Amino acid sequence: MARGEAVQAVDALTGAPLTIPARAYSHGTLNRAWRTATGRVVGSNNQPDLLFVGEDSKIHAIEVVSASQDTPAGRQQLYDELEAVMNAIPDQSL
Repeated sequence: MARGEAVQAVDALTGAPLTIPARAYSHGTLNRAWRTATGRVVGSNNQPDLLFVGEDSKIHAIEVVSASQDTPAGRQQLYDELEAVMNAIPDQSL
């Protein structure tokens, strides 16, 4: 993948194709807590596999589905956990 190139992925829950747009990121983390990556307390110990914070303050969390999560119920639980954290993050800029 070249710098500035969009990333193609697949939604683990629905199987729908996704495009993660190319943008400038202020920083990214690997397997770190939301608080470490964003500086915000969100009330979750969830650690996304990849978390990128854009210069525009948009947050992109990426989870790689493991073998133990690779069931409809496991994928739904993973999705629900990520959605809960994203809903808990305040809208203000980082």
